[in-house]
Amino acid sequence: MSQHTEPFLILGALFLLGYVSDLVARFLSIPRVTLLLILGLVTGPGLLGLFNPKLAEWLYVIADLTLMLVGFRLGEHFSGPDMRRIGRVVVVLSLTCTVASVLASAALLLLAGAPLAVAILLGGISTATDPAATSDVIRETQSRGDFTQTLLGIIVIDDALALAGFSLLMATAGAGGSTSPWITAFLGLREIATALVIGVLTGPVLSFLTRRARTMESSLVATLGMLFAAGGVALWLETSFLLAAMAVGIVTVNIGPPPKHSPFRAVELVLWPFFALFFISVGAKIQPNALPAIGWIGAAYVAGRIIGRVFGSWSGGLVCQIPDRMRCWMGIALLPQASIAIGMAMIASQRFPEYSDTLLPVVVGAIVLFEIGGPVMTRLALHKVGEVNLPSPPQQRPPLPPQT
Repeated sequence: MSQHTEPFLILGALFLLGYVSDLVARFLSIPRVTLLLILGLVTGPGLLGLFNPKLAEWLYVIADLTLMLVGFRLGEHFSGPDMRRIGRVVVVLSLTCTVASVLASAALLLLAGAPLAVAILLGGISTATDPAATSDVIRETQSRGDFTQTLLGIIVIDDALALAGFSLLMATAGAGGSTSPWITAFLGLREIATALVIGVLTGPVLSFLTRRARTMESSLVATLGMLFAAGGVALWLETSFLLAAMAVGIVTVNIGPPPKHSPFRAVELVLWPFFALFFISVGAKIQPNALPAIGWIGAAYVAGRIIGRVFGSWSGGLVCQIPDRMRCWMGIALLPQASIAIGMAMIASQRFPEYSDTLLPVVVGAIVLFEIGGPVMTRLALHKVGEVNLPSPPQQRPPLPPQT
């Protein structure tokens, strides 16, 4: 038997199980990410042990590649017209929700007995949201209005703020309180600046290549080549490859008119297979024997994130003087959380391996909860503000011809 037989069989089985998970999730109306995480946990080294160490290593590489694709697509939402449309209210609400989530989660985690570094890292991870689940609920309920538009704007920029803030917080956690706050801030800002420089240097080249692509396939090849090269440079410079990928997307989308074969649409063609292996590999990294030890820490993370979302949107709403109903329900609508949070947990686990047995189980367990209950709360918020199933605004009729 060939030495490659086992990896081929296992990868084939995982892709097919990913396909089945998608069908089952649609039938049961539950998030498919939940099934994939459970699948990884069951088939991983902690239980069935289907992954040999070599294959597991490749799955973790695929997980990093997937995060780069997610970060790149996130950058697409930062085009000039989109940012002008979003406006001041969205930026303020996103900032207040981000800061409040970090402070509330970190404070409750410290009270629950978590180490300072774990409290800081999980506080940073708590700021991420799930744009896919939130926008899906909006489409399903056919919601329209000021609340809905503000919510859509927040989920566009929320994860970008979360990534930037997480870079600063990782530098803080690494310092462990032994370094001057100014030096810690400098290290975090340097990481963000380095990622932006990588994006500024890579984005124009990618834009040039995709404008000359004659097919979507060639656009995809150019995009993957430049994106993964940028990720390699980011890792070499010891900066966030996820932030660098987002910077590449931001620069690319803002250079000239969109090409015929968009690199962002090209990435969508291959993202789901990457996603399937990504979530399975995350589940496989969880050690089942570590789960009982995270009870209070996990509860503190969930409670802190809910408090931070609600209080952050309420206080930001006071600053912007938005209506009471929007201020009270915006935080509830922002509870879904998924892939970006898992990506942060993966990156933090790689940089702080001594805390990996706490970070991944806490985040994965919370995501299962937020992905099941979060969309329900988003739907409730849309109902409470009265923007569900509203008719489309009437189109302005053309002027009548002059009477003769």
